Amino acid sequence: MEITCPACKKANQTGDKCLRCGCDLSILRQIREAATYELGRAARQLRNNNGQVALEHAKRSWSLKNSASAARTAFMACLLMEKFDEATQWYARLLKLKHLLTDLGQLQKIRERY
Repeated sequence: MEITCPACKKANQTGDKCLRCGCDLSILRQIREAATYELGRAARQLRNNNGQVALEHAKRSWSLKNSASAARTAFMACLLMEKFDEATQWYARLLKLKHLLTDLGQLQKIRERY
């Protein structure tokens, strides 16, 4: 799982220290792992038609890492519970996140040209 160093912005595939500047990345890895764990729990609850618990886990995952998967899972949990207003909010977060990722991708392409 790739972690970007907050100090020098180098992408690091493995290890608890940044390969460029030596910054400690272990806490960031633990946060990412916790977010993934909560997302897995949310998905299991969603498959069991337990929308409320699924939403709680998806929210925990989102609070640790604003990921498209967490927003999508929260959206589905809200639909399952027929909480359409809240589902709309999660869908908006998902769209905003995808828009930001598209912008970042375009910036990387521009950066690679120069």
